[in-house]
Amino acid sequence: PRVLGSSVPTVYLLGQMLETVKSYKYLGFELSDSLDLDLQWRRVRSIVSPVEFLLKQLKLNGWSTPMLICVYRAYCLSHFTYSAVMLTSTSAAAKCEMNAFNSRLWRIMGIDDQTAGYYKLLPIAEFIDNVCEQTLNRILADPNHPITSCQPRNLRLNARFPFQTRKANKAAYHNSFLQKFLRKLRNDSNSQNARASLYLV
Repeated sequence: PRVLGSSVPTVYLLGQMLETVKSYKYLGFELSDSLDLDLQWRRVRSIVSPVEFLLKQLKLNGWSTPMLICVYRAYCLSHFTYSAVMLTSTSAAAKCEMNAFNSRLWRIMGIDDQTAGYYKLLPIAEFIDNVCEQTLNRILADPNHPITSCQPRNLRLNARFPFQTRKANKAAYHNSFLQKFLRKLRNDSNSQNARASLYLV
């Protein structure tokens, strides 16, 4: 058993002192006391980097673009999907690396902006944010989910978005998955209200 943090008091569990660590791996996520979410990108990069060589070899062996895309989805995008809630909050430098890596894979498969639409592929940053938005929508649709039950309710009359969005004091919290996409869902709801009002007028 371990405790994440560099300046926490000694913690005991069943008489055993817990080890204090600066970083920890849990269910495929890289957790650190400094909230360095770029660690998650480094982990994902180490897993998906062989896909570039794999796609090149498969293309040389005559695999068609749809077959290469199946490999890309299974061996690359699946890891971005799993880690999306952390990858969405990585640094600008990490996001540039993700985009460059994904662009190389697209070039290998012969994908450009036009064919990407045909195959329903998104730029990697847009893909990650789309996964995050779908994830939060599923969470908020479940009233028994711990995140849903902890969110303060919007008590204003005729409020389209049912949750309050808290003001973040630190950039890391402001850019976190939950805060980032609660704001997006709230803003989307407000935009829908505005369009509806304009239509009624």
